[in-house]
Amino acid sequence: MKKRLQAVETIAQSGNMERLKFMEGATWVANKSLQEANKIQQKLETMNSEYTRRATSCITDPTIKEVNGLDFIALNDWTSEFLTREADEVQLRFQTLLENVNYNMSQAT
Repeated sequence: MKKRLQAVETIAQSGNMERLKFMEGATWVANKSLQEANKIQQKLETMNSEYTRRATSCITDPTIKEVNGLDFIALNDWTSEFLTREADEVQLRFQTLLENVNYNMSQAT
């Protein structure tokens, strides 16, 4: 009976350890994801400020808010390229994060 009780306690403790290890891993992934999200937020805020600065410089006559079409088209191209590049970088960073987690999980087993 004593051996069975010890076996049950061992199983319960190993379950808690597994849960603890899982939560540590989940916390690590969540922390890395939050760091990436903060980087993205900063870049997008910077991009928004730059867009506002460039859009304002397209105005040739502030009294009537006349826009230089060629400058505005160039701004539109810059914005599209920036957002496409940023989206690709974000996707790659999260893919790398997932690959790192999967690699570390395979090493742990």
